[in-house]
Amino acid sequence: MNAMFRLVATTQKARYPKDLGYPEQLLLRSIRLWVVGYRLENSPEDRLAKAFEAAGIELGRQRFEEFMVAITAGAARSLGIHCACHEEIGEDEYQLLDILRLSQPDFGAGQCRFLLEDLLTVAALPIAAVKAQALALAFNDAGYTLLGLRPQAYLGGTLDHSQKRDSYH
Repeated sequence: MNAMFRLVATTQKARYPKDLGYPEQLLLRSIRLWVVGYRLENSPEDRLAKAFEAAGIELGRQRFEEFMVAITAGAARSLGIHCACHEEIGEDEYQLLDILRLSQPDFGAGQCRFLLEDLLTVAALPIAAVKAQALALAFNDAGYTLLGLRPQAYLGGTLDHSQKRDSYH
């Protein structure tokens, strides 16, 4: 019964950043910081480097930067990215998180291309897909799995630790 409930619940979208797991919160805040920082001509590189370093994601900032450059360079339309203090998750923000979730090796890497088609030009798709896979792999190598919702959010509980798993190497 729990497995079936969990399977159904994974199709729900988190409405608020607090409903996301730690790695997704880090990504959402990084996306918002990156977009707002460059829009205001205030490079967020130092803050992003510290955040990814604190999370133990060795190539995180570099892979994140590559992913965001691929997304912005190949965007077929304006994307709705909120400021860091916005209380709800926007559709485009959630789609970027889904792209990264589907880019993980355990989730059939490459499936992200279907979601990328809504955001990018045809020419940008292969590059952005590779960059999404590299970023997702950096999270996986650091022991994180991107789930979309906090595991306890499925059952209405609370989460007081990150969803970091034991490393396999």
